[in-house]
This record gives sequence, structure tokens and C-alpha cells, in this order.
Amino acid sequence: MKLLLAAITLIFPFASAAIAKAPNIVFIFVDDQAWSGTSVPMIPGKESSRTAGFQMPNVDRLAAQGMVFSQAYAGHPKCECSRASLLMGRTTTSLNAVDKRSRTWNAPPADSLANTLKRANPNYRAAHFGKWQWPTPPEEFGYDASDGVTMNEDGDSRDPEDPKQSFGITRRAQDYMEKQVKEGHPFYLQLSYYAVHTQPQALASTLKKYEGTSVGGGRGKGGGAIVAAMTEDLDTCIGILLNDLQALGIAKDTYIIYTSDNGGRTEALKGGKALCDEGGIRVPLIVQGPGIRGGTYCNEPAVGYDILPTVLDFAAPGFALPKGVEGGSWKPVLMSGGTGKVQRPIDRLVWHHDVEIEHPQTALRKETSSCCTTGTRRKTSSTTSPPISVNAPISPRRSPPSLRNSSTNSRRTCAPAWVRRSSPRWRPGSLSRARGHPVVRAEASARRDAARRRSEAGELSARWPM
Repeated sequence: MKLLLAAITLIFPFASAAIAKAPNIVFIFVDDQAWSGTSVPMIPGKESSRTAGFQMPNVDRLAAQGMVFSQAYAGHPKCECSRASLLMGRTTTSLNAVDKRSRTWNAPPADSLANTLKRANPNYRAAHFGKWQWPTPPEEFGYDASDGVTMNEDGDSRDPEDPKQSFGITRRAQDYMEKQVKEGHPFYLQLSYYAVHTQPQALASTLKKYEGTSVGGGRGKGGGAIVAAMTEDLDTCIGILLNDLQALGIAKDTYIIYTSDNGGRTEALKGGKALCDEGGIRVPLIVQGPGIRGGTYCNEPAVGYDILPTVLDFAAPGFALPKGVEGGSWKPVLMSGGTGKVQRPIDRLVWHHDVEIEHPQTALRKETSSCCTTGTRRKTSSTTSPPISVNAPISPRRSPPSLRNSSTNSRRTCAPAWVRRSSPRWRPGSLSRARGHPVVRAEASARRDAARRRSEAGELSARWPM
């Protein structure tokens, strides 16, 4: 028997990984949750890194049993591009997905997380429930079950018992997990909740608990009470999932990843959603599972496009990642109590956004120094370099402050070079406000979309019993 196993391993290099029990992965992807938008402090002892009035006992439980990353980032400050980055394990700049209208990505769907996982171990099954936000269906990216192509408005539920579809998504997840356990398949399950994105919705019974309170400082559309209630409903769904994993007998074989698709406004960080400042890209991140010491914190920077290599490292150690993947695995730091480094093929974290804002923005982060020193550094609790935001229009007439005495050639070879190679629309002096310019068209489209959503929200609110 030993000789047979040895022969199989020689013929199929990854057979030994398949023979061992493959872990399940449950990925909880929250929509628009700010870095401090949970009840868990992202930095131990820092009250400004959490929202004290939010009731999230199940996320507290995740943190107590797992590891909190203090310096976690989304792949992009907006949801569509952040999701693309995560799907493919690449920065949005190299993927050519720097805005929500991008359609010609520089990587095929065959190289997606789910497709790569199933190549590494064909026994895996994959599902995606909730918000998708791209026109290409999830099935092309390797998901065997999904809600199809869904958008923001699909989360605005008309069922008072299923606000933001949170409970419906959770029920579908329960059915899927039960099916895979019965059939003996390990699984990757991505739950892209619509909460806590606007339009805020919550169970009437949950909302009643917060009426008249100032929880969350009253921030957010609809006031702090309904945002707090929506957040608690989300947490209730997470509790259902955790209990179901226990009931199915697979909790000890399952890794759970909890994070957000982009940041939001906070008391502690500059900027918010859509901006390449800390507020726009910094997000909560908690990972729990076998081998991870509970109640630990990690100060190593992590980013959304690390999830693909991390999942593959847990599910099929040693399997070759698709060419062009830029993320690194968190497994070494997760297994060592938060110490060590995440090894990536590129030596910096990169963000770029150039629509729905006044001018394009780019941010880079390196541990020691940066090839670009434009913009203003944000003071953070980190001892490493925070992102450097390019928040001034880049043109021959007005360069970022630290480059105004530099040559035009120097400006072209600094941070914008990263953008120039992957974003064909970028060029010095390209920020004309003329009608028809891509930025202007996008802003106009965003205004129309916002007006439509406000109109729909008004109709929805009239139907929604509060």
C-alpha cells in the first residue's frame, strides 16, 4: 500500500494533497463596511478602530477564535473593481479593471480563484451567493451554483423578513453546505452580502432595539439606528452559518474569511469610499480556522488580491498559481501567530481609481520606501509606510506638490508609470472637462444612477414597514 501511494504521488505531484482531507473555505464578503465598522477593534485597545454601539457577538466570536489583521486593505476603493481584483488575484491596474466599465481584463476567467482551485483539486465545488456586480456570469469564473448576475439594487428587498436579502443568502448557503457534506465534496463558498450598503434595511424587531440611540454617531444614510440594526442582522446571519458548520460536523475543517469590498468614512481615517486614501481602501479582516491561534492580531499588511493565493495555499499547497497573480498567501502568518511576512511577486501594494471622482487617484504602499512621493502621507498607527495618495490633478500646469519642481519626464516615470502601463486613458494633461471625456461621462452616468436609486429608494421606503 505504501508503495502504491508513493507511486501515485510520483505520477501525480499533488495527489498527496488531494488524499489528505481538503479544508472548506467560507468567504464572508461584506459590502461597504468601513475599517471601524464592526464591534471588534482592528487595533487592540484602540476604540476608534471599532464601533462600540454595534452588537456583533458572532463577529466577536470569530475574532476570539481567529486572527484580526490590523492593516488590511481592499483591492480597490469601489466594489466592482475590488471584486475583480479578488476574483483574479491581481491589482486592478495590471488586470485593467480600474473602473466599473472595464470589460477587457488582462486575465482569462480560467485563471479565476474558483477555476484554479478546481484544477488544483477537482473534488472541490464552488458557489457564490449575493452581490456579483459584473455582466459576465459567475459560472464562467468557476462557480457551480450562484444567484447569477446580481447588482446593488437586487439587495433592496421587498420582504420585511429578509432585509438586504441577508437571511435568504444565508439559507441558500446552508442548503449548499449540507449538499456538499452529503456528497463528500470540500467547498469554496463566497457569500457576498448586500449589507451594509445603502439602502439600509433591517428587521423591525432589530431596529426597535436601537430607536432613540446615538449608536454609530448617527452616520450613514438613514441614521445610525438603522445602520446598526442592519449590521446586527448581518451578524445574526453569520451566527447561523457558524452554528450550521458545527451541526454539520465540519467546523474543524473549515476556514472562514471575513472582510469588506472597500472602506468607508470613519472617525480615524482620512477619506472614504471611492477615494484612494486609508478610509477608502482600509477594511476589517478576520480569519478563523484550524491551526490559527484565537484572539491574535497581525500587523502585516494584507490586501484583497491575496485571497486567491491564500485559498490555494490552504487547499492545495504547492500548486502553481496562474501566471500574473500578484497576491501572496497569508498562511505563513496565520500559522505563526501573526508573525512573519506575506511574500508577493511585486514589492508594493497598488491602487488606482479614475472615474466618479474629480480626478484620477493612485496610491502605493511599500514597507520601507516608495518610488513615488507625491501627495500627503497619512499618519497611522503603523510603523511602516502608509499608502501615498496622489490626490492632486496631474497635468503640465499643476503637478502634485512634491513634484512641482520635477521635470515632466520624472513625473511620467514615477507613480503614474504604473497607471500609464495599464490604464490607456491616462496621460499627462488628460483631465479635460470637455463633454465626452471618460471621467466626465462616468460622473454624469453616476449622477443619473444616483438619481434613479434615490427615486427607487423613495418608492421602496413607502412599501417598507418600519
